[in-house]
Amino acid sequence: KLNTNITPSEAENNQWSSQMRFSYLKPSTQVDDTCRLICNEAIGALGRHYKIKENLLIDNETKDEAFDLMRKSLKELEEILDSSDIGDAPPAVYRLMGLIYQEFNDQAMTNKFLNLAADFNDPNALLTLFYKFNGLKDERAEEFGFRFYDSLNRPLPDNIPFAKFMTAFTRLLSQKNKFEDVIKLTDDFNERSARTKFLYLIIRGESYATNANIKIPTLLNETNIQETADQISDLFVKAYECYDLGSICTDYPLKRLLGLYFWMTSINNFTKKSLTKKLRIYFKDDLLKTIKHFKDEYFDQSYNERYL
Repeated sequence: KLNTNITPSEAENNQWSSQMRFSYLKPSTQVDDTCRLICNEAIGALGRHYKIKENLLIDNETKDEAFDLMRKSLKELEEILDSSDIGDAPPAVYRLMGLIYQEFNDQAMTNKFLNLAADFNDPNALLTLFYKFNGLKDERAEEFGFRFYDSLNRPLPDNIPFAKFMTAFTRLLSQKNKFEDVIKLTDDFNERSARTKFLYLIIRGESYATNANIKIPTLLNETNIQETADQISDLFVKAYECYDLGSICTDYPLKRLLGLYFWMTSINNFTKKSLTKKLRIYFKDDLLKTIKHFKDEYFDQSYNERYL
């Protein structure tokens, strides 16, 4: 959704727009004034349509007028593409057409133009396709997630929209048991703003704990049980370190406590599985110290919060 209260020049100089090229054409885009004007009009028509969709009390005549404006913009954008005067069309033109076609529920044309923009490595088109395919549980979501991440300028954005993307993308990777990718994508947590840093720590903690939890049922089937148990222990220790580092932050308190609760129940599952007559597993010292630290520092708080 577009902020129509700012001018195109203000939007182009906005930090988020310059990083993500989120809505308007950048000043560096080599197009004539007519192309720029038509694109801005198309953005305005789309933004007006978004606002009307939010207001259920708008009459049908106003809705029809909004669709007429988008049809007019589509026609003008298509004429730009057919013109040989501008050479290769900027990715923003393809992206705009894809987003407008999406409002007409024409999925074939939406995918066509968004993919054309994505072929030019347009970040916003890649992000739109990621959310689209992620919502559909389509395998292509992972591909577009990585392509979007790689398309961004460095340093990476440090704001709420990017944090929402990282939350959704790392959740998708965790569901596919691609925990190494989750850890790699969040390795720069110390370079982020305080709020994003602690979100990344929670994501990492959940990833380590989930990875460990998945390995527990196969423990009895391993040829070297002690080695596998040590690997599980290491993952639990790393998970706890992430939650412990995030303890000084007041953001995400419920997510952290739920993470600690999951960590605790997983530890119980691991120790019960290990303390059977069939196995002779020795627990690593650092895991035992971690469990003791958790008991002393967090158990009463996390248990009582969860109970309440």
